Amino acid sequence: MPADGSFWVVTTHYHFLHEVPRFAGYEMKMSIGAWDHKWLYLVCRFASRSPKSCGKSSSSTKLEDPSILTEFPMQNVTSELKSDFSSSEDNASSTLLESRVRQEPNRTILHCFTVSRLCFKIGRITVPPAIVMACEGFSKPPEFGSYSHQSPPPHWVHPHTLRNTSDSLEAYRGFLAGGWRDVPQGDRWWVEPLSGPIEERRRANLKKLEIIDQGVVGCMSDI
Repeated sequence: MPADGSFWVVTTHYHFLHEVPRFAGYEMKMSIGAWDHKWLYLVCRFASRSPKSCGKSSSSTKLEDPSILTEFPMQNVTSELKSDFSSSEDNASSTLLESRVRQEPNRTILHCFTVSRLCFKIGRITVPPAIVMACEGFSKPPEFGSYSHQSPPPHWVHPHTLRNTSDSLEAYRGFLAGGWRDVPQGDRWWVEPLSGPIEERRRANLKKLEIIDQGVVGCMSDI
């Protein structure tokens, strides 16, 4: 993160499902699952094509990249996994994973599913993930076409200005370190880019992801 910022991975939960054969290839697909006022949740799946799909051309068998902020990125999983989850005694992982398991024509084997929770810092000050994301250009898609370097999202003028003032990164650092609190509610330009369908999806995903932390905390107090 610019302005001498950093991010800290606090927890990572692994759910191992199928072994990866020795020397076999696989892909890691990472996407943003959700965030709240402090934490950002990164979801990663280690997957490979089912042997039944190996006869297809490389162009048709390439694993689809889960887009950032799409539906919870658990896609194209073989139906045999359903029995694995339903028999699991881990209610937190089972609830989270079953909500996204479905079978697709181009079958994919999910080997491992992980959820990492991290936060952004300026020194010891935590920066809300939504602000960091908006400052890095994250935005809901436009009604027509797409954004690019030549045609950035409308809010981009704000972080761009912060980074290019006379005192350059000092102003940007001050904003991230708490200056954003001084911006009136109606002028908080980082809210609109992540609103609408992205906000709805964030809320839905967050409910699923929080189950994991709740389960761990419950174990700490009861075991």
